[in-house]
Amino acid sequence: MIKFFKKIVKFLLSRLFIVTLLLFLQLALLITVIFVIGFRGVVYYIVFNIIGGLFAFTILNRDFNPAYKISWIIAILAVPFVGVIFYAMFGCIKMSKKTIARIEKIKEEKQRFYLENPGFKDFDNDDHQKIYNYLINTTTMPAWQNTKTTMLSPGEKFFPSLIEELKKAEKFIFLEFFIIAEGKMWNAIHEVLLQKIAEGVEIRIIYDDFGCLKYLSRNFKKQLIKEGIKIATFNPLIPVLSISINYRDHRKIAIVDGKVGWTGGVNIGDEYINKKEVFGYWKDAMIKIEGEAVLSLTNLFIDMWEFCTREKLNYRNYKADHKVEGEGIVQVFGDGPFEEYLVTETVYMKLITYAKRYVYITTPYLIIDNEVITALKSAVLSGVDVRIIVPHIPDKRIVFWITQSYYLELIKAGVKIYEYTPGFIHAKAIIADDSLGVVGSANLDFRSLYLHFESSCLLYNTPSLLDIKADIDEEIKKSELITLEKCKKVNIVKRILVGILRAFAPML
Repeated sequence: MIKFFKKIVKFLLSRLFIVTLLLFLQLALLITVIFVIGFRGVVYYIVFNIIGGLFAFTILNRDFNPAYKISWIIAILAVPFVGVIFYAMFGCIKMSKKTIARIEKIKEEKQRFYLENPGFKDFDNDDHQKIYNYLINTTTMPAWQNTKTTMLSPGEKFFPSLIEELKKAEKFIFLEFFIIAEGKMWNAIHEVLLQKIAEGVEIRIIYDDFGCLKYLSRNFKKQLIKEGIKIATFNPLIPVLSISINYRDHRKIAIVDGKVGWTGGVNIGDEYINKKEVFGYWKDAMIKIEGEAVLSLTNLFIDMWEFCTREKLNYRNYKADHKVEGEGIVQVFGDGPFEEYLVTETVYMKLITYAKRYVYITTPYLIIDNEVITALKSAVLSGVDVRIIVPHIPDKRIVFWITQSYYLELIKAGVKIYEYTPGFIHAKAIIADDSLGVVGSANLDFRSLYLHFESSCLLYNTPSLLDIKADIDEEIKKSELITLEKCKKVNIVKRILVGILRAFAPML
């Protein structure tokens, strides 16, 4: 009983509880004030409705996805005096002039650097050339030869690979993760980092404050700084309602000496390497990159470091002239809410559209817009074998229901959807025809494609693509194929509830 009360007290004094409580109180106060004003008379009600109509008209004419527009228009027209305030706080993607200037300055410097280091340019395959051109024109991120890639799946394979390479570090270690959770995985990494600090290795870590809110102790950051590790917290969470709460650094990046790097779905936490069970067996994946392409991963980290801290790091100081024999081409790229184009979604759609034989996708969440749905249906109706694997044991029940709401439409068209029965599949991968594939941090949902900073590795004709396909084939053997009959058995109450939730899916 005493232990139970201690846990309750600890939770009540935790930063997670305090921040959540303060945000909730602000939200409750705001709604109360708006309703009190709104019901004081017909004039106020009419004014709020006029403002709501103007906002809806403005949203209708904005340049972003129709599904996102529809969700906010419904909210604003249904409850105009609340919807308008919510949209102003959470739905209106915007930046200050200073932030825009900072981002543009970072982009200009990176463009100058890549003019000196252009990478590989000329592809034999027209479809591959088009994807390369798109990424160069939208992100400036080049493609590279002289690079070896290795698929590390499940997460248990990534952990020893990371520890082994960290021990070899001589110059610098960069770590950027959405979640860092104290536990066995972090303790092992931390032990190596302390050894490397003693050897004079430069260590920088970026973590997302919201992602780590319930996982890190109060003195975590101070302790690491005291030990000599440089720390940047992405978008520090303060208990004030604002649009910035939506923007998160969802990347998972590790780099050693500019020679070896990783990206994918694995965070630093015991569940990701199955040292702790939370939703059955946790299936995850990372791609290991050795050679020239690590430079792009390093530069993604440097850009984020400068964005978070305003400390300028020179790309040239972290470039390693490290070439590794490997077949195929590798193009690392980043994406985020401040980009002009939906880069990750477009690359996914190009892989789906260009596929001639098959497209396999693994994702923990399937909350997609009409463009992706149309691309998937067009591919399968053209004779392409399209398969999607999602979890069987969800981490978020409501999000899982929304994921399941897409089953019927896709299965009717011929898409094969599987649920990974051993537990939760967190790997984010797409592969087409053994010749193209992406492994990265982005889920196939609105948050990853619209609101998060993500990192991805695009593979052209690399041997690792066959390993990715073999890994997915094994996942399929352990998964349940969802049938039309099962989709139709959903009771009417759940269908209505999910229908309402799906209307607001882009906002979740």
